[in-house]
Amino acid sequence: MTNQKLASYKWENHFTEKIDLAIKDTNDTFRVYRAGADLTESELIIFLIHGTGYTSLTWAPLIQKILLNKPNVSIYTYDLRGHGCTTVEKASDLRLETLTKDTTLVINQLGLNQVETPMMLIGHSLGGIIAVETAKYHDQLIDKKNKSNEKENQKTNCIIENIKIVMIIDIVGTSGLKAIPFMKRFYSDRKNKFQNLNEAINYALESGISKNRMSARISVPTQLKYVEEEDKENNYFTWNFDVVSSLQYWESWFQNLNQNFLSIKATKVLVLSNLEHMDKDITTAHMSGKFQLIPSNRAGHAVHEDVPDYLAQKTISIVNRYLKVKAMFSKKK
Repeated sequence: MTNQKLASYKWENHFTEKIDLAIKDTNDTFRVYRAGADLTESELIIFLIHGTGYTSLTWAPLIQKILLNKPNVSIYTYDLRGHGCTTVEKASDLRLETLTKDTTLVINQLGLNQVETPMMLIGHSLGGIIAVETAKYHDQLIDKKNKSNEKENQKTNCIIENIKIVMIIDIVGTSGLKAIPFMKRFYSDRKNKFQNLNEAINYALESGISKNRMSARISVPTQLKYVEEEDKENNYFTWNFDVVSSLQYWESWFQNLNQNFLSIKATKVLVLSNLEHMDKDITTAHMSGKFQLIPSNRAGHAVHEDVPDYLAQKTISIVNRYLKVKAMFSKKK
């Protein structure tokens, strides 16, 4: 079984289309998946960014639940560099600047910045950090354009002006920094060889990586690669992405996360599996009404995998409220 086949594990059960997006003027190709309404018929775009070690298929259960009750949204997600079926020349370059540039390139090349349709960014863990950084970066570009009184086309090739909601899942700046030593031990000690997919799925459930067997059966196989030995009886599955090798970037990922999250202009939503992870800055900001908090004490770190029904319900509620307010303001104009 090749890595390519493994990373595409039953994608067609959860998405309408897969796209191998070749980035202009590079040899990089990002695997993108699409589900839901066509862009021309969509009320809102949901763009999903997965966390370290995961792939786009981590979102499959949540996407299914959202579309059951909100079919008129367009949903896109992609495999980060070094993950899943994405192939890039510098797969180990996981600087936040690079990951933010990747996200911008994918969104722009899909044409999602060239429409009036509002966009919601949802990111889990590292994906949440990327979502915040992307929103902040384009806020700055918009401010710069407005200050220069630029009279060119309102929709330029690079600025994403339709980011209206940012939801981040189980990621907080100060708490994240404090958790790095524990995460280093966890990933250094975790099991790395599995005889079959069921063994890997069971390990994910037993070790607390996942709390939902249905989600694990979809997500875990896409995180693995198949290694063939000379003696075929010794063939095995192992993790496709070496999380330990990314640890050098973790401290830089978390720098100024709280400040950046609170500064972005979009509607802000924080999903947490444990309210004890809220640090002083985030607690104070929440008490001041600067963002919406969604607690999920029944879930582990991968909230979207563990309780997809619950998170889909909350996501739809946020989307509906935004669209209702948008419609009210449109009538007043």
